[in-house]
Amino acid sequence: MMLGTAQAANALEISAETDGTCKLKNESAGKVIYRGDCCIKQTVKKDMTVWSIKMGSADPMLFAGKGTHYMHGPEDVSFSDHGNSDTFAWGDFALKVKEH
Repeated sequence: MMLGTAQAANALEISAETDGTCKLKNESAGKVIYRGDCCIKQTVKKDMTVWSIKMGSADPMLFAGKGTHYMHGPEDVSFSDHGNSDTFAWGDFALKVKEH
């Protein structure tokens, strides 16, 4: 979403941060847990990417991985890049983030 692969490949560590909107949903229950502003931070170290998504006053949610495979704590997470928005999906949950 924010950092290009060529940018990241040429640096030991590179970070980008932007404001956006987020929607966290329990898909199986059909219930939206959070919808609103968020801070999206992406850090790339060698071939590993860490996303930090801060929604409201809650602690940031962290996702680490590469390509389409990420982890959130012990949970496997699938990642989809849609240009200026991304989706993280794990278990019954989906987090959609979009840059402003």
